[in-house]
Amino acid sequence: MGLRRLGRGSLPGWAVLWVGLALTLGAALIIPAHAPPQYQSTARLLLLLPPDARSTEVNPYLNLPNGLIVLSMLVAQVPDGDAARDAMAAEGLESQFEVGLDPSRPVVTLSVEGTDPDDVVRTRDWLVALLEAELLRVQTEEGAPARHVADTYSILAEPSADRIQGDPLRASAGFVAAGTVLSVLAALAVERRRSSPVPDFTTPETGGFFPAWMFVALFAVLLLVIPTRLVVGPIGAPGAPANLLALGGLLWWTAATLGGQLRRFDLSPLRLGVGLLVGVTLLSYAFGHVQGWYQPADVRPRYGARNWRLADVPEMTEVAVSASDRGLLALAGWVGIALVTAEGIRTWREMHRVLVWLVGAATVAAAIGVVQYFTGFNAATLIDLPGLSASAEFGRGIARSDLVRVVSTSTHPIELGVVMACLLPIALHVGLYSKRLIGWLPTLMVGLATLMTVSRSGIVVAAVALVVLFLGWPNRWRMMALLALPVMGLVGPVALPGLLGTIRSLFTNLGDDPSITGRTDDYDLVFRLIGEHPLFGLGLFTFVPMVYRTIDNQALVLLLEIGVVGTLAFFALVLVGVGQGISVHRRGRDDQERHAGLAVTASLAGVVTSYITFDALGFRQVAGLTFLFLGLAGALWGLTRQVERTHHG
Repeated sequence: MGLRRLGRGSLPGWAVLWVGLALTLGAALIIPAHAPPQYQSTARLLLLLPPDARSTEVNPYLNLPNGLIVLSMLVAQVPDGDAARDAMAAEGLESQFEVGLDPSRPVVTLSVEGTDPDDVVRTRDWLVALLEAELLRVQTEEGAPARHVADTYSILAEPSADRIQGDPLRASAGFVAAGTVLSVLAALAVERRRSSPVPDFTTPETGGFFPAWMFVALFAVLLLVIPTRLVVGPIGAPGAPANLLALGGLLWWTAATLGGQLRRFDLSPLRLGVGLLVGVTLLSYAFGHVQGWYQPADVRPRYGARNWRLADVPEMTEVAVSASDRGLLALAGWVGIALVTAEGIRTWREMHRVLVWLVGAATVAAAIGVVQYFTGFNAATLIDLPGLSASAEFGRGIARSDLVRVVSTSTHPIELGVVMACLLPIALHVGLYSKRLIGWLPTLMVGLATLMTVSRSGIVVAAVALVVLFLGWPNRWRMMALLALPVMGLVGPVALPGLLGTIRSLFTNLGDDPSITGRTDDYDLVFRLIGEHPLFGLGLFTFVPMVYRTIDNQALVLLLEIGVVGTLAFFALVLVGVGQGISVHRRGRDDQERHAGLAVTASLAGVVTSYITFDALGFRQVAGLTFLFLGLAGALWGLTRQVERTHHG
């Protein structure tokens, strides 16, 4: 049924595997070598007045505030008109182009892309001539004196076009890796279909000096207690302690699986979902290196020094290649912690320990945030471990309506708000089944920290998670929760003056919030870019905010980076986790086991909700918790099935 059965020589399984590997080898050799090349050429036009522009007569446009910028805006609209496009077609110019404007400078930027390098350069030069002619026309029609007629100065117009291409060796390696993963999955699926449908749910003893549950608990502590900005300096962003531990977890899981120590699920739903996501992401990586990356003229950050720069193809390639490698490292860590958690936790007692440690780590981070809210001091800045260095300044709170938005160990208040909110159901679970009153302290601290981030995303995540929890509770618990709401509504404004009112305003003033309008303004641009590579995108993490812009919607970022197929694979994996959690809630032996399944399901539903409110996978704690919850759901499901097999055996 699994790797061992496949290794014993089942003909259908081996046939599927070898056909898949043959197709993989063919794709790795043919696609990178025969993909049609793409080229890009750019130009920037700076509007300038003549050096002797001194007289009593004045260009009418210069009477306007930022008159040269207004001129650049008028001129930049012309290439997108029907007349200009018809003229281009008449000239036989077929390359695509984009026109970008600098918001604070009289600069028009052109970028042209196509498969014919000569056509790309000719299109660029034709567009430059069109813009120059239009600039002269609009000023002449308004009677601008000769001494005040603005002209253009062309910069960054290279005589030849740059080829848009990634690394062919990485492309081939990506195809080989993707094909191998998908071929093995297909072979295992065939073997499972042919074999007995009753799998072996037993887990051999893997305790030893450092059992898997301790590994998962340590990951939770490193993820939530160690500030996210602290990394192993020479490694950079992938060198966060939790990331490194998770990568080690993937190596451990691989060795344990190949060594026969993890036979519980040869092709469990989680393994299948993870395998599909990994395979598709590797395909995305390969296609990214085949097709290469470029920066369109109209896609740039809104703020900062780069909002007026356009990365050329060599610079863009260097940035994207590095980002694509980071994406695979991040995915490897996420997959590692999910699989170790799902298949390494052997008993309900170990599961309870993991949940307690997870909530304990969250309580520490929450307590740091609560102290920061009242004092303005972030104790996370005192955490200094040998070998770690800060990748950026961290720990400073952000003000909103005279309130301090706490950060604690997270990168941003939004991240902390989402982290605390999605952990609230598990904190409630620990409190409900604690035999001591102090067991409710984590719920109190996590709930307060969620509010103190003053984060719209955090409140939305908390609402979704708590609604899922509420729907699964017995009627008596529901009534108690409903009775507690008015009490919290009366105590909250007294204990935390101004906080609840500020949070309420986040939702009552949505139409006037620039963060909301900024998100919606990106939609047309994002869907245009998605349409260029709809199936597999150009690689995880390759839509670099520093070069392009920040898209505060992780679902859209997934469509950009791993395409429709990859996005479907990701959310299919999430549905697997939710389904497993619901199954545990329905089939657990007792109330505590059933509630554990409900709590993990609520946490997973909550954190995934944040994927439509901000770029969640760009924040280590949110990304790590997403896959930790998937692993917990898989472990709970496995423990429940193990009990069922023992009971019916």
